[in-house]
Amino acid sequence: MEISLPVKTVFILLLLFLCGGIFSETLPSDKIRFRLWVLEDEMPSLDKNADDKSKESMPEKLSPDEPFYMPAVRNLQSLAPFMLEGMLYGWNYSYTPSDKARMVSEYFEATPVREDTVKNKDIHWTEFELKEGKYTCWVEYERTLEQRYNKQWWNSVKCHKISGTGYAPVADGTEGIKAAVLDAIKKGVREYARSIEKNKPKEINGTILLAEKDPRVYIDHGQFVADLDFFLYVDKIERYTQF
Repeated sequence: MEISLPVKTVFILLLLFLCGGIFSETLPSDKIRFRLWVLEDEMPSLDKNADDKSKESMPEKLSPDEPFYMPAVRNLQSLAPFMLEGMLYGWNYSYTPSDKARMVSEYFEATPVREDTVKNKDIHWTEFELKEGKYTCWVEYERTLEQRYNKQWWNSVKCHKISGTGYAPVADGTEGIKAAVLDAIKKGVREYARSIEKNKPKEINGTILLAEKDPRVYIDHGQFVADLDFFLYVDKIERYTQF
């Protein structure tokens, strides 16, 4: 599934491409690098032989063409593109605050601006380490020219720096980490909406980009906790016309 960029974004990107000779010297860095981890064994096996195989040493370099004997390999290759797409393109969001007086329930939706655009063959993996039940590694990715122009657009527009802390059950495994990230987006957008509007808006829409740094994800009381920083672009705030 692919979600179109906001009209303003597309227009500015087109302008930057047409004027590439003018802006090429100021393009952002083409490399993204951050630390990532997954649990060594999300669902412990009752089969001793299977458990032994799952603890084979991590290969020096991962390839999507290799057989996946280790759940940790598959989970890293699922989580890394998710994070990278959040840093490269972000999510389109729609948020409606709850309003008891109007009998309106809270609603939040975040959909990828681009999905399935980062391929594992284009990711460079280094410094694998197994420690305290977690496989960690460095994830490195080089932006395409189009992605560098997109980052330049984010640098050029007035974005708000926000933070959010999301939660999801550890029992959900790597999908739980993704869910905690999406919950962090919701919490960040909700707090921002509360800070700018004296009266609750009817709806707020825009795009949110994950900051390029090591994602702060940890485990606390059986929950994945994602404490993240974002850049928030507000496309539209719809207000109630009457109480």
